[in-house]
Amino acid sequence: MIARWLIIFLLTLTCAFSQGTSNPAFEYGPRPPLPVFDPTSILTPDEAVKIAQPMEDLRRKEGVDVFTVVLPDLGEAPPEHVAKRFADAWGNPDIHAIVLYTPNTKGSPWIIPGGKVISLIKQELIKKSVADAQRRASLQPTPSGKVRAATEEAADLLRMWTGSAVTHGENVRDWRNTLLTQRSERIQRWKYIALAVGCSIIPLFFLGWKIRSHLAGKAPLRFPQPTYSRRLGAPFCGGNSASLDLETSSGKS
Repeated sequence: MIARWLIIFLLTLTCAFSQGTSNPAFEYGPRPPLPVFDPTSILTPDEAVKIAQPMEDLRRKEGVDVFTVVLPDLGEAPPEHVAKRFADAWGNPDIHAIVLYTPNTKGSPWIIPGGKVISLIKQELIKKSVADAQRRASLQPTPSGKVRAATEEAADLLRMWTGSAVTHGENVRDWRNTLLTQRSERIQRWKYIALAVGCSIIPLFFLGWKIRSHLAGKAPLRFPQPTYSRRLGAPFCGGNSASLDLETSSGKS
């Protein structure tokens, strides 16, 4: 019994430790149930729900995470830095966008996208699309209208980029498969060519040998050329008509 409770205690302690390490402390605490953070209530509760609820439904159905942060001011911090802190603490690491709004601030609301999927999109396209979306949102006359428009623009951008990233990945896979198929076909084709060449060499060699033998049989017969060699180092090999008179030689002696 004691061992059982000890095991339960160790498992609980392990889970608590793993949660503490995987979710580092953030000064604004855990992520709210709805994707709108407005600590000073610049938006009314009804406005916040109207902005947040469609984004929460989108996150659950498609995994597209758009989180809206409304702060009275940013101090000296740049918008990208503030948005990154919220994204690191609360955003989906695969794809997200932080809509950051501070009242009466030039350039607000800002749309800051991020995540692994965004890294597959061309940065020039992201900058232009975000700038156009922020400009359209800034044309709304009320703060809630600006925030809502920026949030919807961010959702549309993420959905578009998600489709582009999926299409890009599929195109890359199709291109790679096409190259592998073409390479396999080339290798197979060269094998057939090598086999055909090898099979054709044998009859050609036999045919050439038969033609050479046939031509050699019709050629005129010739005696082989004689060869000469010196005997006992003599410079000439004559002497066939030479004779020796033994009597004369013996009489004079």
